[in-house]
Amino acid sequence: MLLDKLWQILVGINNKRIQTTSNEIHLFKEKKMSGKFSNKVVVITGGTSGIGLATAKHFAEEGAKVFITGRRQTELDQAVKTIAGDVVAVRGDMSKLDDID
Repeated sequence: MLLDKLWQILVGINNKRIQTTSNEIHLFKEKKMSGKFSNKVVVITGGTSGIGLATAKHFAEEGAKVFITGRRQTELDQAVKTIAGDVVAVRGDMSKLDDID
């Protein structure tokens, strides 16, 4: 179920052109990001706190489209607010096969 959701989102991304505005480009220049993860997709399990959240922030700052997973919707919502960039939260418990499938 979770992988199907991620796959549908990824297919949707690949079928669309990535559009940026001059404001977004200006923001990237201000942060002096390398952009080495532009046009890349990163999936992080357990991205609502700790190392997972810090990793998600870093990849988003480097221009990646970031997908995070977590068990609780409230923590996922808070993580999305915390991460600056293009992030999608998917609720699921990685210890349950039904959530992964």
